[in-house]
Amino acid sequence: MEENAILRMAQGQLPLNAWLKLSEADMAALAGVGAMLLEQGQTAEARRIFAGLVAVDSGVYYGPAGIGALLLRESRVEEAEKWLNRAAASDPPDPAVWANLGEACLRLGRVEHAGAHFRKALSLDKAGSNPAANRARALIENMAATAASWRTTAAPQGR
Repeated sequence: MEENAILRMAQGQLPLNAWLKLSEADMAALAGVGAMLLEQGQTAEARRIFAGLVAVDSGVYYGPAGIGALLLRESRVEEAEKWLNRAAASDPPDPAVWANLGEACLRLGRVEHAGAHFRKALSLDKAGSNPAANRARALIENMAATAASWRTTAAPQGR
């Protein structure tokens, strides 16, 4: 590697992956291991993997999406939203990113944003089989039922 590239990496102008040369498939596989660890409740190990992915290439969505999912699970919703927005900036084709971002927005009371993110998750799941998109479907249905309930209870009563 040329000396200029090493200097640019040290200054944060070039991702570490310019030297490591991990493929997209390698990074996806590492993210999958992190997600599996997160599902098993091994958050410290998952956090290390996701932080490593951010260090390798912060422009790829896997690391920020994983950190956002982990923070959402820990109910650190504002922090989760920031990481998930960072992941969503590259418009990833992963319904989980959009479902998690929708859930963060919903928890923060940003219902319109939540709905838009949930719809994006659904649009990426044509088969209707992705667990994250299915969670988004359930949350949308819950939002609709809640809104209908509010309309019913908020209606003026006749005398």
